[in-house]
Amino acid sequence: MTRPSTTARGRVAALAVVALVGLTACSGGSSDSSGSAADREVAAESGAGRSEDASAASASGSPTSLQQRRIERKGSLSIATGDVAKARADVLDAASALDGYVADERSSTDDDGGLDRTTLRLVVPTASFDEAMAGFAGKGRVVDRRQTAVDVTEEVVDVDSRVASARASLDRIRTLLSRAQAIGDVIKLESELGTRQAELESLQAQQASLRTRADTATIQVSVRRTSAAAPSDDRTGFLAGLGAGWSALAAAWTGATTAVGALLPFMVALGVPAAAVAVAVRRLRRRRPTPA
Repeated sequence: MTRPSTTARGRVAALAVVALVGLTACSGGSSDSSGSAADREVAAESGAGRSEDASAASASGSPTSLQQRRIERKGSLSIATGDVAKARADVLDAASALDGYVADERSSTDDDGGLDRTTLRLVVPTASFDEAMAGFAGKGRVVDRRQTAVDVTEEVVDVDSRVASARASLDRIRTLLSRAQAIGDVIKLESELGTRQAELESLQAQQASLRTRADTATIQVSVRRTSAAAPSDDRTGFLAGLGAGWSALAAAWTGATTAVGALLPFMVALGVPAAAVAVAVRRLRRRRPTPA
């Protein structure tokens, strides 16, 4: 009677130990699986985002028609005119008529306060670039003219696709965050959400810059004053001859006085010693006795 009861008790104890070990293992496995759930979801989402970026990059390399290409255009003009203030006003009016504006201006005046030189950096729509260049060039005599064109189509398409992919990735992270239950998953997903939001804002800034460069053109216009041309004098007759003679006499007199003024210092410097020598010679002659 005693032996069977002891054996039964041993079997019950062994079963209890096995059950306890099994429960511990199950709880550990469940905690590990719940702790890595956020990592697996983020990794899966990152893989999907990379595949979208790759497909977008391949799509951006597709050929684009000439009408759809985005061109960044820049130009510079240097013109000369007799009235800088009027030319400046005309250039500003022409730019305003094309929905343009002044981005920068540097001007200088002469001794009388009149506008002597001005440099304007104007921004106009890219579609009106050629019209603007022609209009500005007509405000004076063109001294120098330059223009450049840079194709930024590939950059625009690439950044646009990356922005779309970043937005989709951000939406997926938000969806995962709304479904998260564990505190660890929420913390990891919120950190990833902040990183993706910063990347999206950076891409949007690049996108806005590229669109501005493609949609607007910059033209620098420099206006300077020309020297007034001397009027032609083809008059003949007595008065014309008298005027020419008087001008020649005035020029000769000016030349003579200039020469005298240039020689006067030398004459003074040499005349003083010569006068002293002459006075000494006269005194010596007076002291000598006259011969019988």
